[in-house]
Amino acid sequence: MKHLLIAATVLFAAPAQAYQILPTLYARTFCEMRQLGLSKADANKAAVQAGVIDGDDAPLVMVGGRLVRTDALIAVRYIDQMCPEMDL
Repeated sequence: MKHLLIAATVLFAAPAQAYQILPTLYARTFCEMRQLGLSKADANKAAVQAGVIDGDDAPLVMVGGRLVRTDALIAVRYIDQMCPEMDL
């Protein structure tokens, strides 16, 4: 469930037009910002600015009865790997 919530956060903070999340860049920025003491929301904003580009939307998959972007799920997995000690 934690993965879905973060993925949803990514969706809400991203631009309205078609976009792609660069999972490793997003995750690295998110983790660095959290380690510097930024709130989850502020770290997410910084990560979206760094790790989201214009482009075709990523495919959607059904997870827990909800449609979620595959690039958001990959970004969340990278966050778990890069900074598992962070409270996501």
